[in-house]
Amino acid sequence: MEYLMAKFSVQKGFTLIELVTVIVILGIVGLGISSFMGNTMLLFAGSVEREQLMNEGRFAVTRMQREMARAVPNSFRIAGNSGVHCVEFTPVVWPASYATAPFGSTSNRTINMFWPHDPDGNYHIVANDQHIVIYPLQPADVYDQSRNRKARVTGCSDDGDGHCLTRDDSDDVIQVQVDRAFQQASPHHYAYFVNRTISYCVANGNVYRKEENMNTSQSLSLSGAVIVAEHVTNPLSGNPASTYAANDPFMVFAGPAGKSNFVRINLQFNDNGEQVNHFQEVHVAFKP
Repeated sequence: MEYLMAKFSVQKGFTLIELVTVIVILGIVGLGISSFMGNTMLLFAGSVEREQLMNEGRFAVTRMQREMARAVPNSFRIAGNSGVHCVEFTPVVWPASYATAPFGSTSNRTINMFWPHDPDGNYHIVANDQHIVIYPLQPADVYDQSRNRKARVTGCSDDGDGHCLTRDDSDDVIQVQVDRAFQQASPHHYAYFVNRTISYCVANGNVYRKEENMNTSQSLSLSGAVIVAEHVTNPLSGNPASTYAANDPFMVFAGPAGKSNFVRINLQFNDNGEQVNHFQEVHVAFKP
């Protein structure tokens, strides 16, 4: 009986080799689980960083696209050097159309313009010192007033109460006085009210946005500019205004006949080894 009990007790235990084997197996399994969880966490962290980088770039490009689409036709221009690249354009404050306007050598200075309003009933109040652009064919036509495609408003009247603050003209055509005759008529009788420029610049690994008064020459100054995106890694060519490089962040191309020039955005982002490229071609919504 004692022999049987002793035998039974021995059969219930583990040998030292078995214990060591179990410990080794558990250690290997634990190491594998730990490694798997570590890799999973790294992958998760990497995906989060990539998603943040994509969102940052997407926000900047979407904002650029939305603003550029409402630019005056043919107003895009580029300037830069190996330290900064800027694309500049003039946003349309309000699109309008005209019945007649002064062109060429005429002494007339009156635009018979249809009341500038949209389908929702919103309207633009014409006031002195605003600027009107008609039929710009190249960037200089928008920025250089001496080319006679941009004129300054000197007055506005109608046959209602005599001024343009209220919509009370009998035929909805107001008389806008300007300081010069225009060079050429728009085939579509379009006119655009403008008052400023917007620039997007890449420098110091950032995308900047700035607004300025309309000037004949393009400025590369970042004074007053605000950062809209970071972690930009595009190499910048020496003179993007004359020669484009494949990795330049902005490129301006001439449009087909009768249409505006357009912009290609090519922004490269990199943060902690995560790289995202955003490429977008932007065309304006308006015709010359």
